[in-house]
Amino acid sequence: MYWKVSSKIENQKDFFNVTGFMYTATLIIGAKNCNSVQPLALIEVPYNLVQAVVYGIIVYSMLGYEWSITKFL
Repeated sequence: MYWKVSSKIENQKDFFNVTGFMYTATLIIGAKNCNSVQPLALIEVPYNLVQAVVYGIIVYSMLGYEWSITKFL
């Protein structure tokens, strides 16, 4: 349907059809890429949480704060 349609642009309507097709194709490809990356990003969430907790504990102890769970949180 859209094969070599850019060579057949004769008026403004044809131009808008081609532009709309490119926009839709880009939007669909972007959504597909987001869906394929999302599971990989979700796998990394526990690792990020562990890193944040370990870093917080190390820095908290290096600063010499009082070890109390209420002050840590």
